[in-house]
Amino acid sequence: MILKLNIVLYLVSLVFGDHYTPGLDEYLLQALSPTVRSLKGHLFDEPAHILNAPTKTNRNKLPTLDQMMYYNYYSVATYYGYDHANLTCKYCLKFRDDVADHTVLNSNVHNTLALITRSKIRKEIVVAFRGTWNIWNTVLDILLYLGKSLKAARRIKINKAIYVATMSLYDDVLRTVTDLRNENASFKIVLTGHSLGGAIARLTYFLFTNRRLFPGVEFELYTYGEPRVGNKYFAEFMNQQPITTVRVVARADPIPHVMLSTTKLVSGHYVHPQTEFWINGRAGQRFCSRTVYEDPKCSMSVRPAYSILDHFFYFDTNLATAFGQPFIYAYLPFNLLNPVERIPPLPKRVEHFIGGLTGGFAGAIVPSFG
Repeated sequence: MILKLNIVLYLVSLVFGDHYTPGLDEYLLQALSPTVRSLKGHLFDEPAHILNAPTKTNRNKLPTLDQMMYYNYYSVATYYGYDHANLTCKYCLKFRDDVADHTVLNSNVHNTLALITRSKIRKEIVVAFRGTWNIWNTVLDILLYLGKSLKAARRIKINKAIYVATMSLYDDVLRTVTDLRNENASFKIVLTGHSLGGAIARLTYFLFTNRRLFPGVEFELYTYGEPRVGNKYFAEFMNQQPITTVRVVARADPIPHVMLSTTKLVSGHYVHPQTEFWINGRAGQRFCSRTVYEDPKCSMSVRPAYSILDHFFYFDTNLATAFGQPFIYAYLPFNLLNPVERIPPLPKRVEHFIGGLTGGFAGAIVPSFG
């Protein structure tokens, strides 16, 4: 039933085009809510008294809608495996004219990826991290759901799987960004990513800041469909940063709501930093409360009727179009097989056709946690 529903809704979204953000599934999934509700306590958003608790003063600066949409193009562009060399993917074209040069970093073990660009026009260095892409990324996702944590600083606990994914790229990202900053001392650094990529972006910012690696540098941070990264002390650290930042959630996307609590103690439950920007259908878009960790009146308000379909649609992007090259899933670690390097891409017509057919199926039947 859920599979058929998501497929139908996906096809509807193709008719409306990339500017359509699914909203119909909220009402249809209500019919399934008794079944979903029985799973809620094991999968999503517990305990409410922790998630919705008041926070300390939020010092984050809010971005404009144009900024959120612009860096979302970067986040989605990371999924187009064959188009990074010349930035020719559908959403790469949204920012390519701003870019003077770029670097692609790829981990041979976990196949995590970072796209780093330098823009003289915008005076910025952008680091965009890719989310879950293939089976090796999914291994990290399973570990993420199991909820193992580690201590990152005094009272701060973070998810171990997200830490592993972050560190698979961290040294190369740090080296590349440092070199670019040395050549462009006045440029700001923008970190962004979708899903697991958003969690990596957040943790990378934490490591940069906690280790005082770029004193005086202006940072911006944009995440889309990001899973929870750490406990309330981690959230408080992020809320105290005087940077332009936002955590975007598309209507009923379940990934930001996966429960990652590792203990019954308050300090062990994972919560999001603020501020959430909720895309609630085509018309309802707004910033949420800045006085609680997670606003119960925003994306959490649709529970338990979460829909994985919403994970694929952020603003005017359709992530399903990135999955039209089936060979990319054949990646093997340690560079045993890297399809992007060894297998020619399918023609664009074929890629678009396959992407349209498989996007809905992938979102419905693949156990995805970011």
